Amino acid sequence: MAPEVHGRSAGGDLATDEGAVGEAAVRAVGRSAGGAVESLRNGFVRTDRRGVEILYRFLSPADDVGAITDLLHKAYAPLAEAGLHYVASHQSPEVTRRRMAKGDTIVAVVEGHIVGVVTLARTSTTEGSPFYNRLDVASIGQFAVEPALQGAGVGSTLLELVEELAVARGVVELALDTSEQAEHLVRFYTSRGYRFIEFARWPEVNYRSIIFAKQLSGRGTATA
Repeated sequence: MAPEVHGRSAGGDLATDEGAVGEAAVRAVGRSAGGAVESLRNGFVRTDRRGVEILYRFLSPADDVGAITDLLHKAYAPLAEAGLHYVASHQSPEVTRRRMAKGDTIVAVVEGHIVGVVTLARTSTTEGSPFYNRLDVASIGQFAVEPALQGAGVGSTLLELVEELAVARGVVELALDTSEQAEHLVRFYTSRGYRFIEFARWPEVNYRSIIFAKQLSGRGTATA
């Protein structure tokens, strides 16, 4: 990922192990961007492919940042065990908080426990490479799902929601990054319409990153 310490995107953080786009994600695509924002503000429930009811909403001030950090650590543990030093695999709660403060965070909740998370960083907080430095580029980061719920469509739904939120915010290009060695994540992104942009290297991680982006429809003026 592009670590927050330099104000870059957190786009490389994806630990969801999603397969094909699930029914919940397909239904999510049909909402208008403005409708998605209102739905997230109020919170709404969808059933995943295993029959579990998931509440999707914006992050609340009452949410436990420590628990979200633990979720990130668990979701990124397999990548860390493979030798990939993603920041989300070991970051502190304070880093989690600072990264979430760079934009809007969406959470997935089951019985009061956060089981999924993704942050849309603003265009003004997305920087650190030639593409990220563009004023029309926002980024995705801290994207993870509880290991026990991976593969059930939660990650796909979160991705659809964050894309709709980006449209509502007037984002032209939605970007993210991940290790070139994380082949399953590269497949996940490309299967959902993200295209290769450039390679990047940052000192906080021990791998070369691939930056991907998706051009969004319904674009407007990006919100800083």
